[in-house]
Amino acid sequence: MQILGRSLTWIQNGIVLENKQLVREGVNHVIHHPAPNHKPWTIMGKADQEGFKQALLAYDPAMDIYANEAAAAAEKGDWFEATAASARLQTSCVSCHAQWKRKVQR
Repeated sequence: MQILGRSLTWIQNGIVLENKQLVREGVNHVIHHPAPNHKPWTIMGKADQEGFKQALLAYDPAMDIYANEAAAAAEKGDWFEATAASARLQTSCVSCHAQWKRKVQR
């Protein structure tokens, strides 16, 4: 999660600085982030593990879509649309965290 958070920061900084390369680098990390080599859903109680696993699987492609939208807008120099796409990406992060962060058992 920390890598994804830093990647979002790179995207946002790239937008503010109108730096397409920085946006691309952040997006690249979001799109190609490795799946954990452990079972990340095990941080939840048994009753929530399957739901959390499904949430991870649902949010992953959504994050890729929003990151790619930010990259495409940045490439065109459309910084307002890049900002909007970055906001959608951040909202997907916050939505998942808000739903699950208080259920962590670890």
